[in-house]
Amino acid sequence: MAIRNPSVDVAVVGGGIAGLAAAKEAAQSGLRVALFEEMPVLGGRAACRTEWVIGPEGPVRLYEWVSRLTHEVKSFGCEVYVNTPVIEVTSGRLVAIPHGCVCELEATTIVVATGARAQSLPFPGWSRPGVMTGDAVRSLIVRDRVLPGSRVVIVGLTDEALWTARELLLAGAQWVTLVGADHPAEEVAGVRVALDVYLAGLAERSGERTGIEGSGSEVLLNSLHEIPPRLYVRPDWVIKAAHGQPNVREVMVVHREDGATETVPCDLVVVCHAHSPALEVLQLAGVQFVYALPLGGWTPVYGPDMQTTIPGIYAAGGAAGADTPMAEYYTGRIAGESVASAATTGGHRKVPMWHSVAEVSTPARRDARTTLFQAFTTNQGIQGNAWSRDGWSGVGRAHVHRTTVRQVESWTVLCRCEDINVDDVRMCVQQGARSPDDVKRMTRCGMGVCQWRECRTLVLEQMSALLNTPVDAIPLPNVRFPLRPVLLGALADSEEGDGIVRSVLSEVEEHE
Repeated sequence: MAIRNPSVDVAVVGGGIAGLAAAKEAAQSGLRVALFEEMPVLGGRAACRTEWVIGPEGPVRLYEWVSRLTHEVKSFGCEVYVNTPVIEVTSGRLVAIPHGCVCELEATTIVVATGARAQSLPFPGWSRPGVMTGDAVRSLIVRDRVLPGSRVVIVGLTDEALWTARELLLAGAQWVTLVGADHPAEEVAGVRVALDVYLAGLAERSGERTGIEGSGSEVLLNSLHEIPPRLYVRPDWVIKAAHGQPNVREVMVVHREDGATETVPCDLVVVCHAHSPALEVLQLAGVQFVYALPLGGWTPVYGPDMQTTIPGIYAAGGAAGADTPMAEYYTGRIAGESVASAATTGGHRKVPMWHSVAEVSTPARRDARTTLFQAFTTNQGIQGNAWSRDGWSGVGRAHVHRTTVRQVESWTVLCRCEDINVDDVRMCVQQGARSPDDVKRMTRCGMGVCQWRECRTLVLEQMSALLNTPVDAIPLPNVRFPLRPVLLGALADSEEGDGIVRSVLSEVEEHE
């Protein structure tokens, strides 16, 4: 199936909440919009999430909100392509593969809303079968109706961990134990933010009384050991290692204060501690990045209108550091409004205005962008409420991101595709490696199926510790066309394939 229109006003890469919001805003302004999603369904992570959020029109379940946004996007005439990965992006142009057919598309504006990716947590045994991310577990339960484990240990005291525990218990898990990752104070704060919502939702579904008197977060936290009966939260204990052959059979946890160890039997370990922006598409486009820890680590540089350092290319959602459904929606909406405004005012700004607000159609929209952008650039991440007169509320940073490198044993695997451990990276550093690409050339690290998507953060952090230098002083690993595996037959059978390959090769030669 080829792309219907080879030229559009706006191309949106990513069909999550941010991508849908951006496509809706641009399409309802009369622009020709095409949206590309590499998964079979729209919605991203939100498509498999059943919790309630305060949407722009009131309380709504996430998957229902995704359904509404999808209907609205299509009703405004937006072309939607699912199962269509984007493998190349430059200013004004992208290459996609709709159902195995390589197609090139010209787009005046490109909005990159590729989302965020769950960060791996390095500990001995994390690469064993039975260790999964919260996103994967919830996808199996909600979409595929599969319970991946019955005795579960969740690593990370975040709101995502609580909602994942809820899904597991409602699906029939025997019990769920929550333990910490490596930042107790921040993680406990994250639990307190979402705990009242979690317990209220659980009580509503189960019909059980919570047994909590008062509404203070201290009372809620202290009551976790009894409520609900099959949920145990142990904020003073952190993950040490996972054991079992071949599948996980138990985990070792260690007390934060006295160093005591304990073994917890389990058949599933779920990592729910942090997310980081998916940057590959933006890297191909040549966007500049900054290391902003509250936004998940390396993040694209963008202004109040969400435009990056490349005119005509915008970032939104998890790719811009948003880590709650509402924040994803806001950034997508801002990007869509900015695109529509640029189309009516004669083009995109040529010089990024990082400390001022781009001209938009109404003062209300300008104020909303200012509020959100200032919230993004604070040390606290996204906090408090954004523009309330437009129905925007409840912006909050959901996940906690590590501020120090986790201390792990030398044999701990960092790149499980190529079986590269901490000792391998240390040896590379001793031999002169100063970037992930240097490590890649020496060990094949990052050359497996994930192509740095899973091990990038782990290698960057370990190199930071070994070189005794900040993480932001170490360059990101390079990415190249194509971003996803492409059958040679798809290029050969496509009328555009030969031209695409030639144009990409010429760009590479010019760059080198």
